[in-house]
Amino acid sequence: MKKKSDLLTSIEFFTIIVGSMMGIKILTLPRDVSSCAYEDGWISILIASIYPIYLLTLGIYISKKEPNHNILYLSKKHFGNILANILNFFFSITLLFYVFNLLVTVSYILNNYLSYFLPQSKIIILIGIVLLYTVLKDFKLISRLNLYNFFIVILLLLIPITVFKEGSILNIQPVFKSNFNSLIRGAYLALPSYFGFEIFFLIYPYVNKKEQIKKNSFISILFIILCYIWIQFTCLYYLGSDVVNKLNWPLISITETFIVPLIQDFRSIFIFLWINVILKTISNYYFFGTIVLESILIKFNRKNICLLIFPIIIFIATSFTNIADINELTYKLEPIFILYNIIYITSISIVIKKS
Repeated sequence: MKKKSDLLTSIEFFTIIVGSMMGIKILTLPRDVSSCAYEDGWISILIASIYPIYLLTLGIYISKKEPNHNILYLSKKHFGNILANILNFFFSITLLFYVFNLLVTVSYILNNYLSYFLPQSKIIILIGIVLLYTVLKDFKLISRLNLYNFFIVILLLLIPITVFKEGSILNIQPVFKSNFNSLIRGAYLALPSYFGFEIFFLIYPYVNKKEQIKKNSFISILFIILCYIWIQFTCLYYLGSDVVNKLNWPLISITETFIVPLIQDFRSIFIFLWINVILKTISNYYFFGTIVLESILIKFNRKNICLLIFPIIIFIATSFTNIADINELTYKLEPIFILYNIIYITSISIVIKKS
């Protein structure tokens, strides 16, 4: 990402940040927060947004002090090559973990709803090949992919409006009845839904209008918060917290009752479009994860690294035949990843301030 043609417009920067945060979690978020905070799940979503807002605060400071260098360069500058490479390697792991994680989840959804005839392992391999082809392209393609998918997201977020014909206001009551501990537990489960903002620290030097970084970053976080609250509200309004808590993917479930003229199976179309959005998110993690590894493995270019780690990703993904196993592993690792990113990025900020 060194060519002038790689410079990002404001809208491309905005959509990459949004596209990196919004993925598979939006399908399960209503269940996660409702399991603890019930009708007050939206409050837990707000509390959890402290995480990306904190990272944004650090990001604004770092981008003002070092507008032309990303976190990979800064870590080597202030920590030395050896320590920086160790830190950056773990940073890449936090991104690449979600590549095989989301591969497993997407393949499971497809296997259950659309591709009944294909084994899950074959779905993983087919999706993996598409991802590999995508990430072998240049940075500009990734940015455009995020831009195009953003409009699909807008369309998909408007679809749940139809639930207002069938839902009940009683399903979102009572409000403000959850205690503080329940809200915090809900926020803890909502935290991983904001993962992906970390990519900000890799791309801000490549924004062509740096004076708009702060505004566009804040708007991207606000957009994600509002989207999450909107989906939480519509799922509760239509299904109620008792039903939402029992569903794996509440957002998919509410589409099963949609009646669209001339379309017999609207749910399948909805899932297909969301899968496209999620594949874009996986592409982001794969692409930027290899950007980080490229800074460590200086004898290999990014495309070679993509090819080298591809069989490893596929092997790990196909090893998880049970969705419960990958969910359990994810539940254990996500807090560690979030804590690591907070410590890592905060350390960079402190060192920059002292220097």
